Amino acid sequence: MISRLLNLRQYAGGPHFDRPFTLYFELEGTVLELMLPASDAKWQDPPRPLNSPFNASGWFEEHSERNNLNDFVHLHTQIWYYFHVRFSRIIRLMAMGTNEPMGSLSLSVQLNKLKDSRKLDLANPRSLGDYIKWEYDDYYESPERGDYGKGRNYEVRARENQMLARQGEWYRDRYEIALKSGLHPTPEHFDLRDFGGGLWTCFRLERPWHLSTQYYCIPLSESYYLQIDIQLLFHVTDKNRGILEPDMLSAAEWLVQHIKITFPGKPEGPLALPR
Repeated sequence: MISRLLNLRQYAGGPHFDRPFTLYFELEGTVLELMLPASDAKWQDPPRPLNSPFNASGWFEEHSERNNLNDFVHLHTQIWYYFHVRFSRIIRLMAMGTNEPMGSLSLSVQLNKLKDSRKLDLANPRSLGDYIKWEYDDYYESPERGDYGKGRNYEVRARENQMLARQGEWYRDRYEIALKSGLHPTPEHFDLRDFGGGLWTCFRLERPWHLSTQYYCIPLSESYYLQIDIQLLFHVTDKNRGILEPDMLSAAEWLVQHIKITFPGKPEGPLALPR
């Protein structure tokens, strides 16, 4: 797989598998280990603490930020850009990112806290997927509009259903297009995947603007879970996607295979794999 990535390609950049490095995160008795290939991208994200005592009073609230769905603590992000080969000489002379890339692969790690005092059933492997499904539906299907896109899907459906009722069946094609482009994607299918020392809840979200994200989530306690996102972004054309996607998917699987998680303080606890 790696040899294929290193062969002559129609693009430059991407992960440098010959120069990997390893990060370790201490997560209240759980240790996350990530081996990542080097990147030419100069990611200007401020350093984050690798020791994350999220159960300490006030720690999560002090370090958390907001995205369009929940409050989270960002732990790490790594980005790998892909450029046309004809730009490779220019890129070596200039900083990465000054030319429009064909696409990018990114990995991000964050710590999430359950909302509304909800708790996971750590004896039930499906509990985390059930919660994530509830969280997306509760947020995007809310009749109450709010910041960060809250209620967006409810509003889009209500508007388009009203238009369909008013305009009749001839509006059906426009209705389907509006839903596809207007709705925020929500997870419908969850897989349980055993890798790296843990049982992960996995799902994928596809967005119409050439963006695909695979999510890997694992409980850390009844109230917190770890989320790793691996995102494929294709710029400008479907041709770029056709060129990049096979190698990007192989690189994404390499990243997954080099995730390791251990629970030294609770080897027989609820996070242990089911027998």
